[in-house]
Amino acid sequence: MEDVNRRSFLESPYSNEQNTGDAGVNIKSCCADLVTETDQMVESMIKKFIAERYPNHKFVGEETSEALGGKLNLTDDPTWVVDPIDGTMNFVHKYPGFCISIGVLRNKDPVVGVVYDVHNDKMYWGVKGQGSFCNGHSLKVSDCGDLKKCLVLTETTSRRDAESMKDVSKTILNLLSSDLAALRMCGSAAMNLCRVAEGSADCYYEMGPHIWDVAGAVVILTEAGGHMLHPKTLDKPDLCGRQFLAVGSDLNLARVISPLLQHSVHLECD
Repeated sequence: MEDVNRRSFLESPYSNEQNTGDAGVNIKSCCADLVTETDQMVESMIKKFIAERYPNHKFVGEETSEALGGKLNLTDDPTWVVDPIDGTMNFVHKYPGFCISIGVLRNKDPVVGVVYDVHNDKMYWGVKGQGSFCNGHSLKVSDCGDLKKCLVLTETTSRRDAESMKDVSKTILNLLSSDLAALRMCGSAAMNLCRVAEGSADCYYEMGPHIWDVAGAVVILTEAGGHMLHPKTLDKPDLCGRQFLAVGSDLNLARVISPLLQHSVHLECD
């Protein structure tokens, strides 16, 4: 999986920085939701690689799923969930913070995950019960439970309707007015989860990511000692439910942050 992640991007004609930019870029749902020829090419390469080696496994890819209407029917069969470029806006603007994300589900539960940070050549991976690693070094989440010492990651999401923007604005206001130490937006759900997994961030919250945005990084986070939660109930989230709160080892941080999160907009599940 590590090899196919690297090869899929490096063999694409847009892997060289001079080839990123506006070439082959199309708008999907709105100006903040883009797809490039590279997304489609990388996904096609990964799908072919998997089909040749695991012909009986199922495949869910961002671009092919959205082309079919985006509604998923997950089964208990081994299923590969792929985001060919998570952080497409960053990729288009040559801004660091885009990756290839591959997750493997068994009985709808993530058991293997690989996230390749292309710009920094950092390969994150995790296997259920065997730990998580980055370039050979084991990962460990932070134990921060104090908002005043906490760095939180979130995103504006690609939605631009008024109610979604109000939710984002209200959440940011609530967090900052509660003496949060720091807030960052990096542009990639998978990368945000990996940053919590490695302890460089203490928490990540977002309403809106799809299963392909998070499936590769869930095992990386949990095997590093972190928790993936539903932001309202603090239960284990539905990977198709598009509502996620990730924290390190101290669940008290989730209990403190949860009431500060605004989520009035109904989101269709994957």
